[in-house]
Amino acid sequence: MNYANRSSHRIDATASVMPDDNRPFHPDPASPRLCRRVVGALFATVTTLALADQGLVPYVTAIPRDAEASTVTFAVFQVERYDSNFFRLPDGTGPPGDTRRSVVTSTSGVGLNLDKSYGLQRIVVNASASRALYASYGNLDETSTRIDSKYYWSVTPSVTGDVTFDYSRIPTDYEYIGYRTAPNPRTTRLTRLNVDYKPGAALHPRLSFYESQDSTQDNTFQVESSRSHGVEASLLYDFLSGNVIGLYANHDTGKSLNLDPNVPLQLDSTFTQTQYGVLVSWKATGQTRLDGRIGYFERGGQRFTSRNYDGLVGTINFRYDLTGKSVLRIQASRNLYASQTIFSSYYQENLGEIGVDWAATGKLTFRPKFGIRKQDFRGSPFPVVDALTETTRYGTLQLDYAALRAVDLAFSISRSSRTSNNSALQFTDNNASAFVRFKF
Repeated sequence: MNYANRSSHRIDATASVMPDDNRPFHPDPASPRLCRRVVGALFATVTTLALADQGLVPYVTAIPRDAEASTVTFAVFQVERYDSNFFRLPDGTGPPGDTRRSVVTSTSGVGLNLDKSYGLQRIVVNASASRALYASYGNLDETSTRIDSKYYWSVTPSVTGDVTFDYSRIPTDYEYIGYRTAPNPRTTRLTRLNVDYKPGAALHPRLSFYESQDSTQDNTFQVESSRSHGVEASLLYDFLSGNVIGLYANHDTGKSLNLDPNVPLQLDSTFTQTQYGVLVSWKATGQTRLDGRIGYFERGGQRFTSRNYDGLVGTINFRYDLTGKSVLRIQASRNLYASQTIFSSYYQENLGEIGVDWAATGKLTFRPKFGIRKQDFRGSPFPVVDALTETTRYGTLQLDYAALRAVDLAFSISRSSRTSNNSALQFTDNNASAFVRFKF
């Protein structure tokens, strides 16, 4: 599965960011036979595909990203957030019992960053824990935890790699679940081993093995709870300029959680996924950079071919340094995600986003961002059911202020709205957030 943040356009108090983050690109992929041929052609070498610049979403993190530091850093933080439509209900609709649509959330947390080098080895750990308290909805109070860790290893100058372990348990976005009387936490896990062999030539292979899980406590049709493991191979060409192009292929096998096989509804609980394609990381000039990948994937179930699907996927990130103080970022992507319901087997998500980072002063940075996301639910085994479509538009203005060396502040206002051919899923929400972090 793809663990990109699909819906949250807010200050994320628990987000952790690691230097050179090599998260896997998990789509929902193609035929195992073709995958084996591609992997054989690439001498069974595999790679991580996360060459894309992940700076498109300006998270305020619990711990600063100090890639050059070899230190241990502690932090405490506080976030106050107001939502005008907390449960993402349709206009004119309130929660049961005439309770409040608007909610103020107070989140308190602590964080730890470890960045330590030992010769050619390096370990980086970002961890945070927080407690969210919801005014008027104490039954939803929830504790969140995040751990992002990576060990960079080197056997020889030619054989290097890293081991990743990431874990998070955070609230599921209410855009997915609507009104609730109890928390519905979302848990993700990722363990990944990357091996990179550079024999001295520009052309070199990479090999990766990974195991991942993405699940919600209670089912939602936008997030398939599943666990999978797989292997990925790529062949990369490094130019002297630092640019990279390559071919890749990966193959997963997995199981859907909280979902039992069902013959009348044609629900399948096991699957295989394969993807292959091309990737590029290209800095055309001193001011522009393009990172992207385009591939084809297919997903197959064990029992019901009616749930199988395939198609093109891709992500393109473009960065343009307008001036020494401003950066333009553009992202476009297309992905497929499993969603086994009566009206769909999967949904196609098309995303377009544009943002600017403008450093007004050495301490003050403005970050406006606008985006549109369209989700088309497809592949129903029952053609009489109308296909669901959703379009979400969002805009955010975030202000970061480095008040002191040990104190960071951030303020954010945003608006999101969703239209759908199912009026019960439409909503409009306005929110504002304030964040403060103390570092030690």
